Amino acid sequence: QNIQLQKLLQEYEQRLSNPAARVVTEAAAGVLAAAVGPAPDDEVYKNDFEDAPADDGGPAAPEARPVSSGVPPPVINVDMAVLAQTLAPQLQEFMQNLQQQVVSTAIEREERLVRQLQVEFEANFSKAEDLRVLRWQEEMEQRAAQDRAERLGREERERLERVAKDEQEREERAFREQREHEERLMREQAERDERLVRLKAEMEEREAWTKRERDKGAAEQKTALERVALQNKIALEQATRQAAQTIQEMEKRMNDEKRHLREVHKLELESMQAKNVELAEMQ
Repeated sequence: QNIQLQKLLQEYEQRLSNPAARVVTEAAAGVLAAAVGPAPDDEVYKNDFEDAPADDGGPAAPEARPVSSGVPPPVINVDMAVLAQTLAPQLQEFMQNLQQQVVSTAIEREERLVRQLQVEFEANFSKAEDLRVLRWQEEMEQRAAQDRAERLGREERERLERVAKDEQEREERAFREQREHEERLMREQAERDERLVRLKAEMEEREAWTKRERDKGAAEQKTALERVALQNKIALEQATRQAAQTIQEMEKRMNDEKRHLREVHKLELESMQAKNVELAEMQ
């Protein structure tokens, strides 16, 4: 029994360093003090808990219990075997209560820590979620800005290509029209030359016929031939003048058309150069 009591007291002393068990162990110390009695001196009784380290937020050590200095404390002789047999169940019960209280205190502390960690985790998760949403929004805005820039660049490039293509088609059409006009003028000139050649051949044939008729001639026909020759001459002169006039008019009209074409071509060339300059500036 003494060995059992010594073990319980040793365990009791070891648990003094645990702040959570201080309340129960102090109660056990009170029971021991009541059973054994106060110290045989006139000093203030102080238990062993006074030197124990204090815990943050834990219960304070019990205050000292003063003893009246006028009355000497009684001395009680207790058999150690009886005392050990008497106190062993109580100390055992106190140790069980102490263990339960230590366990429940540790569980409560762990639950508080878990709740605190859960709150911190939820706050950090909310912040991370907000940050992720902000990053996603920034990514979407950057992607939208990049898409807009690419679309604008593509539209501008397509517009420049379309303008260049229109300019090329306009130049080709103007060149084709000018070539067709020149070919038409050349055909008309060839037709006029052909008509002049045919008219000259007819005139030569008529002169030859007139000469033959004059060489055959009789005296009465000479006047008629001369009149016919005169008429032919007049007709030839008129035809020559008319042909010359027609040629002059055609040449004048051709020159006017050429001059007009040169002016139109010059204006179109200046317009194309201005548009090329504008296109180069835009690029």
